Amino acid sequence: MTLFSSKSNICVASCCTGPDGQPKQPGETWQSGCQQCNCDEDGVQCEPRTCPTQKPVTCTEEGEVLVNRTVDCCETLTCECNK
Repeated sequence: MTLFSSKSNICVASCCTGPDGQPKQPGETWQSGCQQCNCDEDGVQCEPRTCPTQKPVTCTEEGEVLVNRTVDCCETLTCECNK
C-alpha cells in the first residue's frame, strides 16, 4: 500500500486522481463536466459524453423558431415562440 498523497491519510494499492483531487480506484467511473471518465491500469481515460440521437425537428406553427439549447451537456432542438 502507498500513501495517496502527503495531503491525505488515504492508502491505496494503485489509483487515479479524480477532478476533485481524490483518489479513484481502477474500474471506477465518474462524470467530469461533459466527459465520462474511468480509471484503468493506464490512468484516467475520458471521452465526450454520449448524447441520444434526436429526431429531426420542424417548426410548423406560425411564429415558431427553431432553438438550439444545451441540456445536460447534450444539444437539443425545440420550437419556441418568436417573441
